[in-house]
Amino acid sequence: MGDAVRIEVEHLTDPTAQPLVLTDTDWQGYTITSDMMTMADSFDVELRPSRELLTWFRIPGHKIRIYLDGALRLKGVVESAPITTEEDRLSLRLAGRDYGLFLVDNAAPAVTFNTTTMAQVVEALLRPVQAYITRVELDPAANRYRVTGQKGMAGKKSALYRGITTERSYELRTKAGDKIGQRIEWLAEQIGCATWLGAQGELIIARPDYSQAPLYKPLYVHMDAAGNVIGSNCRLSHSGDIGDRHGLISMIAQGTDSASAVGVDCAEMFDYVADPSESFFRFDAGAVSMTRTLPKTDVLVTQGAVDAKAVRRAARSRMEERAVKSAEITVSLDGHRQDEQTPLWACDTVVDVDFRPRDIAAPYYIRRVVLRGGESGRTTELGAIPSNIWLAVDHDTMGDSAYLSRQRQLWDRYAL
Repeated sequence: MGDAVRIEVEHLTDPTAQPLVLTDTDWQGYTITSDMMTMADSFDVELRPSRELLTWFRIPGHKIRIYLDGALRLKGVVESAPITTEEDRLSLRLAGRDYGLFLVDNAAPAVTFNTTTMAQVVEALLRPVQAYITRVELDPAANRYRVTGQKGMAGKKSALYRGITTERSYELRTKAGDKIGQRIEWLAEQIGCATWLGAQGELIIARPDYSQAPLYKPLYVHMDAAGNVIGSNCRLSHSGDIGDRHGLISMIAQGTDSASAVGVDCAEMFDYVADPSESFFRFDAGAVSMTRTLPKTDVLVTQGAVDAKAVRRAARSRMEERAVKSAEITVSLDGHRQDEQTPLWACDTVVDVDFRPRDIAAPYYIRRVVLRGGESGRTTELGAIPSNIWLAVDHDTMGDSAYLSRQRQLWDRYAL
């Protein structure tokens, strides 16, 4: 493996000291997990311990940078450095997360979301951790609507988020107990975006780019009439897991902040979304009604909803996130590239999938990448989802019937 994997660790107490550099002679194995549906990515590196390394990592908390083939894949913090022994073998591990940990764990500062832009709100939320999250990328296509705080002719404050069109004035603010990541994810949800951290530590708020050309060659599994695999260039699986799916998701807004909601019972500010999967509903011949076959209902609570539209968006987002699990295809490959002409496997990219056992031949979006290395070599695990299945619609312009019809088409297409 040569020097393909390079790890740089900053000194814990002396910022002027030269960083500790670890290469293939120092580590025995590594796992780097990137997932666009979680705020913080993680890493785990097993080292060949020496007296120097045991002294260096006696106390965790170091800043770490991990490079693969010269490309920075993760900037983060060593959160633990456990030492274990087995017979005559000593093992030292480094485990931690990228800088998303500061968004997941830190309490959100007191911020009022009025007379400002979304970019300014995010900047204010990040202020306590701006030493680590130094740049924000906002998708201009998703954030293209006016989000200023100018007052209109009627003296009402303009809508703060894309799609929230209301004639009444309102204010939103962080709540006691909020985490920075929770508030940013809620903000992103209002304009139909996901949030994740890039390799440089930048916070990205955007929709998945389903229109990009595939960077990689097709991943295929072919079979004959008897069900025997007659051709495959990878190990590919589709579980169709519906373990955490619910036929109905009901979302209740707690602590609503709109002026017109004063004195209104929280239970009156709610919405729901039905899962159109055949696992949960059976349609009649005329497709005008349906009968529930698995009566699983989930009731969730959201904070700071301004109107029923915001609650509906939250309910639909939860349903879509759970549907992604049953739609995801897991791909296991040798190495961290498909071939010498393709880049390292990475999230937010597209790959062509040809999986005949599920009658799938379509571009898939890579939302999760797990890179592993050890004495037996390198492997990569991909989590790929169908294009346009996650954060792909404007919930404010799509009514319930149109949305249900669209989701049903997706479910039929991808056997969810």
